[in-house]
This record gives sequence, C-alpha cells and structure tokens, in this order.
Amino acid sequence: MAFCANCGSTLIEAGAPCDVCTRSTTPASAVQPEYATAGANAAAAAPAAAAPISNNVAALLSYLFAPLSSIVLLVLEPYKNDRFIRFHSFQAIFFCVGWIALWIVMGVLSAVLGTLTGGIFALISLPIYLVLGLAGMAYWIFLMYKAYSGQMHMVPVVGRIAEQQANK
Repeated sequence: MAFCANCGSTLIEAGAPCDVCTRSTTPASAVQPEYATAGANAAAAAPAAAAPISNNVAALLSYLFAPLSSIVLLVLEPYKNDRFIRFHSFQAIFFCVGWIALWIVMGVLSAVLGTLTGGIFALISLPIYLVLGLAGMAYWIFLMYKAYSGQMHMVPVVGRIAEQQANK
C-alpha cells in the first residue's frame, strides 16, 4: 500500500496523483527508505506505523458498530487521515442518526394516531414498521458490503454531506 508523501493519505496507485492534496506524488516509502539514514536521522526516516487493520475492514467496522466505532475511527491516528475511512465513518454516523430520527418520528406519529383512531392505526402501522425495519437492515448490510469491497457508495441524502466532511 502506498501513501502520499505530502499529506499521508492512501494512494490508489503508486505514483498516481493524490486524491486529497491533488499533487503528483511518489509513495512515501520511495521518498525515504528506512535504511537510507543512520544515527540521529534514523527515527525521521522510519516509515509510519502500519495500521493494525486494513482500510476496508476499518470502513466495515464504522458501519457495524455505528456511531461509536465511526467516532473512534475518526479520532485514531492511522485512520483519521484516510479519506476512504473518513467518508465511511461520517456516512455511518449520518445514516445512523437519520435512521434513529426516522424511528422517533414514526413512534410519535404512531402514538398520536393510535390514540386518535382507537388502536386501528396500530394495525395499519405494524406492516409498515416491519417493511421499514427489514429494508433498513438490508441497506445497512449493503453499505457494509460496499465498504468492505473498497467502494464509496453514497447514501442518497447523507452521502454528499459525508463526502464534504471527509474532504475537510
């Protein structure tokens, strides 16, 4: 895996321009090999510590235990500078918050309409809850699959916001 010598982000292809800082780069390992210097400069020449888990697994984990794992990945050092992990972490946070907000609105609406209709709305809303729950779970699994596959699939509403946050 190659890293940008200018900003430290992961390069898709060694020697390709960086997606984050848009500079033409060479991999960081090619710029300063660890055997090139000795003595006082040896610490500066050592490559950055390798991440304990790969990018696609970290992106998967951002969805699996969202929003807690996403926040942790946005704070930890080897992952907070990677645009791919940042995108999936922000998208997982926004997706989770949006999903919780949807369930709160549905709960309040169901409680109010259930009271007003004498419980008839509860019978009508039960299939709606089941379909929404299964659809949400299926989409959540789909997002985890896309993250593990190394793809940046955007959720329709929150994907652009996540991308803007990841590029900051």
